[in-house]
Order: sequence, then C-alpha cells, then structure tokens
Amino acid sequence: MIICRHDGNIGHQTAISVTPRLSFNDDDDAKLKLEEGYIKTKTGIVEYTAGREAMSYGQGKTGKLVLDHTMKPLTAVQVHLEDDVPVGGFFRFLGKQNYHVFYGQLEGDREDRVKSGHTDYDHAGLLGLRADFTPSKAFTFGLMRVSMLGGDGNGLSKSDWRHWATGHNDDAGEDRWNDIAGGDFRVRLPGVQFYGEVYGEDAGGLQPTERGYRFGTYLPQLTKDGSWDMTLEYASTNPFWYVHQKYQNGWTYSDDIIGDAMGNNARKYYAGVNHYLPGENQIGAYFMRTEFDRSTLSHPSVYEAALTGRVKLQDHFFIDGSLGLAKIEHADYTQRKDKDVFATATARWQY
Repeated sequence: MIICRHDGNIGHQTAISVTPRLSFNDDDDAKLKLEEGYIKTKTGIVEYTAGREAMSYGQGKTGKLVLDHTMKPLTAVQVHLEDDVPVGGFFRFLGKQNYHVFYGQLEGDREDRVKSGHTDYDHAGLLGLRADFTPSKAFTFGLMRVSMLGGDGNGLSKSDWRHWATGHNDDAGEDRWNDIAGGDFRVRLPGVQFYGEVYGEDAGGLQPTERGYRFGTYLPQLTKDGSWDMTLEYASTNPFWYVHQKYQNGWTYSDDIIGDAMGNNARKYYAGVNHYLPGENQIGAYFMRTEFDRSTLSHPSVYEAALTGRVKLQDHFFIDGSLGLAKIEHADYTQRKDKDVFATATARWQY
C-alpha cells in the first residue's frame, strides 16, 4: 500500500488536501482510491472544514477510545477556532480554550448488515462536541461528547433533542442515540509526561457509565541530548464498550471501529522507543500485546513487535515505514496459533 498526501493553499484563506491511496491485493491487482480530500477556509478566528478527513481526538499513542483515524475517513463538516483564545471572567483559571464541532453521516447499508432479528439505522449521524483547555504549560485537558444518533426511521423529535441536550437517558425502546463522553488530559513535568483518557458509554444520573480507560507515560529525554524517547501505555475497555441496544452494528463505520480497534472487553500494553537522527530522520521499535474479547474462554491475544523509521528524501518529502512480526494465540477463538510478517510504507509530500 502506498499513500501520498498533497497539501496546498488557494489564496490566503483557503487550503486543500488530497490523499490518494494505491493498494495491491494478493494477485498484484492495483486499486487507486481517494483516502482523504477536504477544503479548509476561515472567517476571523473560526475555521471551517468540509470533506473526507481522518479525525482523531485524545491522548493515546496506540489508539483513541472515542474517535480514531484507524477507521475509514469520515465525510463531514467541521467548525473550530483557528487558535486557542484566553478564557475570561470567573473561569479565567482555565487558561486558554478551543472548541470543535463536527457532523457527518455514517454508511447507508447498516440495516442490511445487521444480524437477523437485530436493529440498526442507515445514514445515522455522528455528532461530536469537544472543548480543550490549557490552564498552564504543564497541564492540558479536553472534554468531549460524540453521539451516534438518528438515521432512517429513527429521527429525533423536539423532546428527543431536549433529552439529548440535557443528557437524559431514555429507555431502550425510546432511545434515539448512542453516546460516549468523558475527558482526557496530559501533565508535563521536567523529563516526564503523564496522560490519560477516561470515557463512558450511556449515562446514569448524568454521569457516564460503562467506562473505558487509557493511561500512559512519555519520557521525552531518555538521553541528555534528547535524541531518544520512550512511551509506555495501558488501555482497557469493559464488555459493554462500543455496543448498543438499537445501533447493533456497534460503534462502527463501514465495519471499522470508530474508536480504538481493540474493541470491547479488551486490554492493551505498549512500549516503544524512538531515536531521532540528523536531517529529520528517525528510527524506532515497539512491542505491543493486545487481549481481545476477554469474556470468552479462548480469547485471541496478539503479540506484535516492529521496527519503524522515517526518511527525509528531500525538502517537504518524507517516507514513513515499519517492518514487524505479529503472533496470535487462540486465533479464531480456537487453540490455533498463527503468525504474520507485516510491512507498511507511507509517502508524504507537503508544499
């Protein structure tokens, strides 16, 4: 697979980005498709984006609990502030603030793909609201709510919108949306950073329940010259994460999980190092263990190790790549073991 990203400006207020992807199957047949393509413009301090773009919010190195770019890029409209602005008045202790709102529609065959006797709704919306705050250089945090809502035959009435706005959790038969909400943070101390994500599905007494967690430590200077860094990370979800009583394809878009690809009732452990070389080049290595669907007796576990790298071939042109080995225990929920060699390459051209 080869991905090339092209960025450029049209005048002073508008920018475009196009990312085609060339992939090959086992028969060496080539397929070219538009991975991303969007246009950005602004009015004053407000920036607008329309088109297909991968979106990712949170602090995770190996994934994001709510919305991650591992899913197919979503066609959406987005609005956010171009730069952080100071918080005034009583809440000025929050430092600087920024806000992001987006809305897109999910695929139109969700009902066809759901299992017999289950429910889902075509063209369901995905609405995201996020607020970021920077009280100090040492501490930042964000609050976010993302809702899968509506869809063909599941429209929201005025009272439904009022319940959604106030966080009222309707009975299963009347539910018109599926929420994930919570927050993430990063603490920056001399020589070390701590970060985390704490989010919940559903609500009880206006409080998110069925929580998922991610916590990590980033060491930006393993050596005095800053040429080495390290990241350690742990993440977990519970059995009810990414599932819903009415949107029974789950928290997915075109069969890809919208959040962390490990899915529900899973655990993930990660350790990675990077070495930064002259000329914006770098090499690295990582190890990751993921335990999937832990409620089953023979739940799959994947052990993954890889070398990574980045090479700057010329001004504004980079190649990122990885080469690794993955070992699977209890493949297909059986006693079978499997292993696979994988490689990736991404070309980035910015102008």
